[in-house]
Amino acid sequence: MKRFWPGFELRITLFYIVGGGLWILFTDRLLAAFITDVKTLTVFQTYKGLLYVSFSALLIFLLLRHHVHRWRIAEHEWRESEKRYSQVVERANDGIMIIQDNKITYANPQLAKLLGYSSVDEFLKTPPSSYIPPDEFPILREQHNRRMRGEPVPSIFDVELIRKDGSTIYTEFNAGIIPYEGKPADLIFVRDITERKKTEFQLQKLNRTLRILTKINQTILHAQDPQSLFESACQIAVDEGNFQMAWIGQLDPKTKGVIPVASAGKVGQYLEKLNITLDESPRGQGPTATALRTRKPVVVNDIATDPRMRPWRKEALRLGYRASGAFPLLVKEKLYGTLNLYAKQPGFFEEEEIQLLEELAQDIAFALEYLEQEKERKKAERKTKEHLEELKKWHEVTLGRETRIIQLKQEVNELLKRLGEPIRYPSIEKDTS
Repeated sequence: MKRFWPGFELRITLFYIVGGGLWILFTDRLLAAFITDVKTLTVFQTYKGLLYVSFSALLIFLLLRHHVHRWRIAEHEWRESEKRYSQVVERANDGIMIIQDNKITYANPQLAKLLGYSSVDEFLKTPPSSYIPPDEFPILREQHNRRMRGEPVPSIFDVELIRKDGSTIYTEFNAGIIPYEGKPADLIFVRDITERKKTEFQLQKLNRTLRILTKINQTILHAQDPQSLFESACQIAVDEGNFQMAWIGQLDPKTKGVIPVASAGKVGQYLEKLNITLDESPRGQGPTATALRTRKPVVVNDIATDPRMRPWRKEALRLGYRASGAFPLLVKEKLYGTLNLYAKQPGFFEEEEIQLLEELAQDIAFALEYLEQEKERKKAERKTKEHLEELKKWHEVTLGRETRIIQLKQEVNELLKRLGEPIRYPSIEKDTS
């Protein structure tokens, strides 16, 4: 609490010393000028001392009384202010904590509630390692120490925290140095920004998916054959969509098995161990086989727990796959295969991504249909060209034969003329004339 009279004790002391000195000097001279009797002078000096003590005591009493009254008013105002401040802090929507000497010395109820603890005491007794991820703890401690030393560090930053039940929330820390109980401390406001982060993450995913659509559609325009299209599509999904792995499988109509024909990303030996078939076995009940049977997209948003991924779970988790999606490729309403995508984060595939990726699979299927039609067109053109070449040759042969026959008939007519015989082919003579 602020003092209203700085140096009040010193002022009282100086007043007493200076006032007493001046009183003694002035009254001693005054008494000496009017009283010559030593005994009488001694009596008056005694009364003079008692008068000074009484007067100074009264004055000091009045000054102290005034000072104490003002101090009590100030203390009452300070306590009221502290009470109002405490109510604001206790009822704040944001979590608030104070860190001093590398220890959380204060937390408001909202912070305990935010992290899933039943009370502030329970939260304060919980070690920070329980709610701060191990990789972030040393970074936060270093930032706190640098801030306490007065070094420039960000005052607003995002921190991922772990709730008591193990779930994760995203928070925004707003930190600054304040005096607390006579020493500097780090005051931190903690705001829950989980929904905002989810929205940002969702927008990032949608933007990545749109980039995949755009680039693959550009690739489709220049594709010359299915294999180059498949390889480019998988690579684009990994590079632009940040998928851990992508592969395209083709359905074998005879064996009912799915054969990987292209892939990109972190593949390992995953595709070698797939052995997906359209039957009733566990390997025929996964997302790829189900997508082929139902002709609809099938997603697995938690590979670690979804029973459909049991045959491939161990290798998938080892390679960092946490969610997967299978999207059927239908060419002229016939099953061709699937586009398969694997994400690093569980819960990756939401409705918006599924719709866009389904559209992507349809674009790839349309490109396959176009390439197949183009192949048939070129084949038909080639056959037509070959047929025309054959007709040309036949025409040339036929035309040559007819010319030779005419020449022979002309030669026969010429010989008959020389022999004086009538010509045998008069029509030839008319044509040549």
